[in-house]
Amino acid sequence: MIYPVVSEIFFSAYFKVTAYHHILMIARI
Repeated sequence: MIYPVVSEIFFSAYFKVTAYHHILMIARI
């Protein structure tokens, strides 16, 4: 099963997007 790999990639991408969003929110303030 390649599920663990896909799951790890998904969570990694989600974390990067969330962190980037928070950086934009902080920078905008």
